[in-house]
Amino acid sequence: MKPRLIVKKTHTSHINRLRVMLPTKDSDPGEVIVLAEQKRFVRVETTLCYSNEQREKVAFAIRFLAADSGQHSYVVEETNGRVLGTLVKLPSMPLRTQSWRVLDQNGAECAVTVESSSLVGGMRRQLADRPIIGQASLALSKLANYRIIILEPVSRKQTGVYERFGPRKSLFRLSMKDTSWQAVDWRVYAALSIALTAPQTY
Repeated sequence: MKPRLIVKKTHTSHINRLRVMLPTKDSDPGEVIVLAEQKRFVRVETTLCYSNEQREKVAFAIRFLAADSGQHSYVVEETNGRVLGTLVKLPSMPLRTQSWRVLDQNGAECAVTVESSSLVGGMRRQLADRPIIGQASLALSKLANYRIIILEPVSRKQTGVYERFGPRKSLFRLSMKDTSWQAVDWRVYAALSIALTAPQTY
């Protein structure tokens, strides 16, 4: 597996700011290729993702499509409406495993995510943005080496991983095998990385 994307999340009292970067040859954070901002503690309808920090051009948008039987679907699209792919969050209960399906522009399934720990994942989703107790859940996720495994949908073999790394594990890194990475537009995996980094928003 190769490092593909690195995500850094910062926030104010009201806004999450996520920077998606290319990794350098040493797997350190490199050039910012996506900047996304979202209101905290609110489910968003549309997130505009800019191609640089100056917000000169929208690279893609993540738009809430539908909720059906507990599933939440988000389409990843260009500004002209051309669909790049779709992310489907499968139904989950608090403190239970949560999974996402990654679909290409034709609706074919490319990947599925699973959590390494349903307990830690549930605490992270429910509590991470809350004062004090959120810091405790974050510390637990670091100690437990919590990560999100990406599987090939048919064979169920691991084809990628999304995990914390870096100083104090303050960054997130998406690593994937070539075949899965090339199966869908990279912006769909950037959108998935944003959703996985800010789970309270999606």
